[in-house]
Amino acid sequence: MARHARILSETGMYHIMFRGLNKQSIFSEDRDYEKFIEILTSVKNDANLQIYAYCMMPNHVHLFVREAQKGDISNIMKRLLSHYAGWYNYKYERSGHLFSNRYKSIPVEDDSYFLTLSRYIHKNPVKANLSESMQSYKYSSYSDYVNNSGGITDIDFLLDMLDTNREKAVKQFVQFSNSECDGEDFEDRLRLKDITARVKIIQITGGIKPHEIRNLPKDEKRSILKKIIEECNIEKATLARLTGIHRSVLYRIK
Repeated sequence: MARHARILSETGMYHIMFRGLNKQSIFSEDRDYEKFIEILTSVKNDANLQIYAYCMMPNHVHLFVREAQKGDISNIMKRLLSHYAGWYNYKYERSGHLFSNRYKSIPVEDDSYFLTLSRYIHKNPVKANLSESMQSYKYSSYSDYVNNSGGITDIDFLLDMLDTNREKAVKQFVQFSNSECDGEDFEDRLRLKDITARVKIIQITGGIKPHEIRNLPKDEKRSILKKIIEECNIEKATLARLTGIHRSVLYRIK
């Protein structure tokens, strides 16, 4: 089966997840986690990558990142995964693939999900019974936020969304992070939201698929987008994600 092309984020933000081949461990001791952070730091500095949240689990990793240039994420991930796999294989005298064939990348373009995604990522160790609390887990960015320390994590982005007073922002972040989720994973909610919006768009356009709209003649495209915005209860961020049309264009449509 042919692979589908990756969807590029208009904001440059992605939720990245990758796991060990056949769900095998990719971290066996503390030094492995430390080495991964060293490589991630090097990649971050070279590519001007922003890291908003991360969590390293024994057999998989979650990252919430922002690339500097659209499309950079492919090279970033290739370098990150190949360098770590090479080091790990050498250390443990093994050969072959360490990771599953394809990492997962979900564009993050709806600002209402920024904090929800952070919470989802940081709660992974607790949900997996690896830690009693998010703060006690050593291999995530949660302590960077709680301690207002930064480190490899670019904490200003999320904390500034909460309050201009940093102490208050940290307290709100902790409160939100410890609040109960509604039972659905971030990806599931985003996928359901997209599916619902896609059906609405196809219905209102008489069969035109969302990704086809951007290639329509200018006047027809504007007319269809205006109709969708007026008659469908779809957020512009969602519409941008589905059509590939930048949000700034959609916000200018009256």
